[in-house]
Amino acid sequence: MKLVEIDESYLSQIKALYEESGWSAYLADDEKLSRAIKNSLLTLGYMDDDELVCFVRCVGDAEHVVLVQDLIVKKDYRREGLAKKLMKEVFEKYKDVRWIQVNTDGENEVANAFYKAIGMKEISEAGVVSYFK
Repeated sequence: MKLVEIDESYLSQIKALYEESGWSAYLADDEKLSRAIKNSLLTLGYMDDDELVCFVRCVGDAEHVVLVQDLIVKKDYRREGLAKKLMKEVFEKYKDVRWIQVNTDGENEVANAFYKAIGMKEISEAGVVSYFK
């Protein structure tokens, strides 16, 4: 496995990971997804030979806030520690950032257990409320 920086040239492999996991919101507009990747703060992934098997994508200002927008692992590569390694890279790179946040489905027990296991807390524990539109 090799850790690499991901850019728009990986678009088809990124889309395949989204599709496999049912993340259809990203699949409708290739140009929009390409711009999102290009405009991201950080996009890292692990390659198995020439195949992208997982990646993390972060947005933010890298000073006060970093949002882990995407963390996705190909089904055949799950439970091998790749997501944990990617998050360790994020935590190390942004160790001086005040707030690193990730959003996930409240009902996704696996994702919630994972984020808690790597030391993240639910937003309510900070006395914060999050809103979206």
